Amino acid sequence: MPIFDQLRATAFSYAFELTLEKAAGWRVGRRRTEPARTAFRLRDIQAALARETGSATHAGLVEPLRSFLDDVTNGGIGSNGRPLIFAASGSAIDSAERRLTLIRPECWRYEFEGECTELHVPDAARRTALRLQDTFCVFESGRIFYVLTLTQPLDPVDSLNEYGVLQLQQLAIEPELRIDDAEYLGFEWEAETGRPPLSLLALAERRLQRLEAEAVEAPNGVASILRRHGLLRPQDRRRPLAPDALRSLCVAIEDERLLDTALRAERLFDGDRGQGSGTSLIDAEWEKAIAASSPGAQPPHRGTDDDFARSLLVFAGLAQGIPDFPYQDESEVHDSTRATYRSVESAMYVHPCFLMEVAKSWRTFNAKRPEIGTCPYLLLKWLVATHDELIVCDMEAQLDRMLYDADRIAARSEPMSDVAQVLDTAIHFFGSGNRIIERNLERRLTLFRWASIYRSGNLFRYPREREALAAVQQSMGTDARFQRTHETVDRIEALIEDVSNLKGSYGQARTNRILLALALLGVIGAAKDIGELISPVRWTSIAIGAGLAALLVLLTIGDRFARRR
Repeated sequence: MPIFDQLRATAFSYAFELTLEKAAGWRVGRRRTEPARTAFRLRDIQAALARETGSATHAGLVEPLRSFLDDVTNGGIGSNGRPLIFAASGSAIDSAERRLTLIRPECWRYEFEGECTELHVPDAARRTALRLQDTFCVFESGRIFYVLTLTQPLDPVDSLNEYGVLQLQQLAIEPELRIDDAEYLGFEWEAETGRPPLSLLALAERRLQRLEAEAVEAPNGVASILRRHGLLRPQDRRRPLAPDALRSLCVAIEDERLLDTALRAERLFDGDRGQGSGTSLIDAEWEKAIAASSPGAQPPHRGTDDDFARSLLVFAGLAQGIPDFPYQDESEVHDSTRATYRSVESAMYVHPCFLMEVAKSWRTFNAKRPEIGTCPYLLLKWLVATHDELIVCDMEAQLDRMLYDADRIAARSEPMSDVAQVLDTAIHFFGSGNRIIERNLERRLTLFRWASIYRSGNLFRYPREREALAAVQQSMGTDARFQRTHETVDRIEALIEDVSNLKGSYGQARTNRILLALALLGVIGAAKDIGELISPVRWTSIAIGAGLAALLVLLTIGDRFARRR
């Protein structure tokens, strides 16, 4: 039995990254080691869009977000890492393209610590009306995201409860198991009536196909912006969405009782250990409802030792996407309910797979739900944080290749074996090792030009938004990972430079010895000329043998002397 059964203002935004198929004539890098990538000059696109002010495209797709985001950011699109975000279409919120029904199963299962638990869904909670709002987000790095937002109507007939929220969160936490399973969560879409319920992945793919085919009301984000301004070229073919295309989820909930529970959890762990402070009217009502349930009803989803009020346990589960919330101990409840960032009227929580904000009296959330489905400020913070984390992941992957790829055998490797090989052979006469050093330089250049330079800067000009984004990125570990990767690359660069300088020193010494040998040969040659005047045959043989012996001695002794140094 749910305790928060009247959630009537929620939004779930799923970010899918769009990738392209390798087509005929696909251009590759200069050394043909990887497909060429494309960055976008968003300032140029912003200028082009500004010239379309007053058009249907600008009014229906660009303006709903631009006016809000211009107010809180430092600079326009393309400045400080600000992406281009625009609506996918201008369809009205009540059009068939927008109307959905969430279908929950009679029961669903989750596994926790090796045990499987089955939860039953009441008939009244199995169908929930939703609205589909979607946007595109384009970053200068060349990444394009399709954001599918599921939100409730402004005047909902039915509501969600905590278990429905948890199921929607599980789509992002376990996408490989849940996102393409319509029996776990299905969606009836009025734009395609007569079809069985779609999974979330199938819904997103079908919606994208309709946008690409221009089968939706104009203006259209694909045709009017992505294609028109060269972000997608005529020869580009998008790969069908797969579970790994889902990058993150953003959950927005406006509910005063939920926020009060979050604040009460903080007070509870700040020193007030009295159980009275952890119990509210809704907890008492829930206990009363459980006691009054019929004997044949499903047993309540609760632990054997409830040390905390039900509302606190539920909120801890929502903050971290944990269906097994009744069995959390004190340390788990404490950690789960610590807000990443909290303001007067909201609290924000970060999970590796999603970001959740809970608020009351959320003006911007309600103002923009009919157009984009969620709060534009939250949308921007979340997308920038998600993009920056992916950038750091790219940097770490490139660093991994620099460290291990040269000598990788399954799971075993000798770090930087290629550089070590150059060092070991630096004194040798043959083999320059330049290709190894050049390849390492290429990887460092790739890391810089396709990842490092695209991390966001001082994006927000208002302290609240700026501090919230910083707190989210710190919680995600983005700052520490970015700094660590750059420090490691700097150390590698210093090592490569030292090895290269050492090899150059050996080469210079070797050159000097060869020049000395040539000089000696010149002296011997002069002696030979003089000797030939006396005895031509005998002096010629002596001169050749002496020259070769001198050259051999100089090279051998020189190498041994260099090693001792």
